[in-house]
Amino acid sequence: MNQVEWRQELGELVRQAMRSPELEHYFRVKITKPGAQVLITQLGLFIHHRRDCWAHVSGNCPHMSVKQKILRHEYGEVIEDQYAEHGHMELIVRQGKALGLSPEEVLNVEPLTRTVRTPRQVCSDELVSHETPTNDQTRTPRLPDQDRTWVALGVQYKYSKVGTFELGYAHEFIRDANINNTVTGVPGALVGKFDNKADIISVQYSHQF
Repeated sequence: MNQVEWRQELGELVRQAMRSPELEHYFRVKITKPGAQVLITQLGLFIHHRRDCWAHVSGNCPHMSVKQKILRHEYGEVIEDQYAEHGHMELIVRQGKALGLSPEEVLNVEPLTRTVRTPRQVCSDELVSHETPTNDQTRTPRLPDQDRTWVALGVQYKYSKVGTFELGYAHEFIRDANINNTVTGVPGALVGKFDNKADIISVQYSHQF
């Protein structure tokens, strides 16, 4: 897809999310001043901790152009942009002040139970296609490779500040691989067909010291 098509596709995804029943209900609820104070302080927690997420994405991104865009975006979020001279946490402090909150009340707020629960349970999915570098003449029975599509699903549960449990499952849809292999100086040929598939289950526990 070109740039215009990407913008249209991503824009439609955002519009679909905004049209969801949950968000329609959210925007219909009349907010009070105490409710606004809770909302802005919990949003501050999100803005503060999402910096770690973007750093993780940037650190694991293999494409320099994407990494540059992330860092450019983060400069505005963390350092300064046209809206704030000290990053977007300054905007949260300003909004809190308009609601009668001090900077300390905004920055040192305790997360609600629901706010804590949200980042602890994370689901991820992945769909990847790989084109094989082999063909019927170069393929061997030791590695009967073919074009494959990888579908993966993972769940992460962070049940404490130091412990994280992850469970992952992946299935590879692999095209049947034909083989027609000959060896110079050796009579005959290896001719056959492989019925390929793969299932992968992974379990991981991480503990921070």
